[in-house]
Amino acid sequence: MFKKILFPRDVAFSTSYLNDVRFDFTRGKEGMAFLTDSSGSGPNGIVVVDLASGRGIKRVGSLFLLASDDRGISLSTQAQVVSP
Repeated sequence: MFKKILFPRDVAFSTSYLNDVRFDFTRGKEGMAFLTDSSGSGPNGIVVVDLASGRGIKRVGSLFLLASDDRGISLSTQAQVVSP
């Protein structure tokens, strides 16, 4: 384990669904992490974390593009990817 970071309730709510993370090690002392909160039952957004300090902040909030969707994804080839 590299580092354990605990989020306060104003960053990760009880309804949060943090399901994807991207790292950018070119920002800050130790890098930044960007986590998608795609909650289907509460506010969603992007959680931005400074890996050096462990401090996180939620950005965006309630953007429908980030919400989970169990209908599948339509691709430009007209194929349909359906969730199990």
